[in-house]
Amino acid sequence: MEPRLICIALVTGVHGIKGEVKVKSFSDHPERFARLPGSSLLWRKDGATRPITVVAVKTIGRFFVLTLQGVTLREKAQEFVGGELLVPESEVLPLPPGSYYTYQLMGMRVIDENGLLLGTVRDVLHLGSNDAYVVGAEKGDILIPALKSVVRTIDVEKKEMHVTLPPGLVDAE
Repeated sequence: MEPRLICIALVTGVHGIKGEVKVKSFSDHPERFARLPGSSLLWRKDGATRPITVVAVKTIGRFFVLTLQGVTLREKAQEFVGGELLVPESEVLPLPPGSYYTYQLMGMRVIDENGLLLGTVRDVLHLGSNDAYVVGAEKGDILIPALKSVVRTIDVEKKEMHVTLPPGLVDAE
């Protein structure tokens, strides 16, 4: 069985004329990029996947600029734009108990205290005070705060989240 691949970044553009690529990190551990030089990743675009080796990493604002082995021209780097950088799930850094990666939450069924399926998690918003789960429901999106008082349990294996909604969060019919 093929290992599950997790997207840690998206190649968003080229940087300079020496073949560097600019990437947007999806990792909850941006410090992982500092450890990338000498590492192999998988790059996927349009269904094709191939290994790449990172030679150097720079941080520029919210983005990372990577130098890839064998890529020394801007034109060659352009081929990588729009592709994803992937790692096997076995290489994902562990989180403390009660914390979850976004990829683990995406598509999770959200069930209220009455056993009613509200919808599925389609996004996670990282807000100032706490995260919020965007739940795609029949009548539109519901924003559910990622608070212990609201989210009772998360079962990654079953892909289920059980919540107790605060009064007024969802319109009554």
